[in-house]
Amino acid sequence: MGADADDIDCACIRAALRGDERATRKLVDVLSPVIQARVARALARRGPSHFSQLRQELEDYMQEAFADLFNAGGRALLSWDPSAGRSLQNYVGQRVEWFVASRLRTAPIVVEAAEPSAASAAVEQRDSVRHVLINIENKWSHFGVRLFYLLFVLQAPSKEVGSELGMSCDAVDQWRFRLREFARLLLGDET
Repeated sequence: MGADADDIDCACIRAALRGDERATRKLVDVLSPVIQARVARALARRGPSHFSQLRQELEDYMQEAFADLFNAGGRALLSWDPSAGRSLQNYVGQRVEWFVASRLRTAPIVVEAAEPSAASAAVEQRDSVRHVLINIENKWSHFGVRLFYLLFVLQAPSKEVGSELGMSCDAVDQWRFRLREFARLLLGDET
């Protein structure tokens, strides 16, 4: 089902850019989780003010990121140099973070009139979410961070997460509990 990242080389990238369906599928399978995680991280750094639209924004930015990678004959993908020491996933992940950050900086800011107390509460909430995200990224394994984004940022159901990661729903729920308790402890420390 999923392609192995070690199977992706410059020849595979060139084949995908020539329209080879198998190579394209392999490339997309390897890069999709990386792009999803990096887009989610960039959107989460913006703060929780738009969480109701996060899933749609995530999908939109993922599509834009893929389009950017394949734009101009795949110039961005072709500029990856495996001999430079970075994996394709790290290279693409960094490009995607820069791409999304650039888009977010140039996106129009919509300011709604609100009471001063509501604005300060929103800032405090955003800072709290950033505090939790930074600590989870620093203290949990890559797998734990991925689960956090799937369960809490994307709010994916346990069954979907379990099938995507090859886990039982009970195991996913145990991770959900651990991550929630960790976040609660962090938020308790702030007060």
